[in-house]
Amino acid sequence: MQKFREEIQHHRQLTALVIEQIKQWKEYLLEINANVYGDEHITFYYKGNDYVLKILNDIDFIGQSFLTSKVVFSHKQDPFIMRPYTENQS
Repeated sequence: MQKFREEIQHHRQLTALVIEQIKQWKEYLLEINANVYGDEHITFYYKGNDYVLKILNDIDFIGQSFLTSKVVFSHKQDPFIMRPYTENQS
């Protein structure tokens, strides 16, 4: 279970890093483009989807995985897995 906790922490760090990089990318574009359209119109797309919004559902697969036999996760959107989860005792 310790390895799982470490992997969750790694996931949190990488997700935060990606969001920070997208923020810096947007700031750079605004700087070189003189803010023609405003910040709300600059979106980072990945495979046709707003990536920051996509992050909200990126870990939904966990709820259908073998991990549910070991851990009870929150049923709410929780991209950083910050809401308390409990370890199954079975």
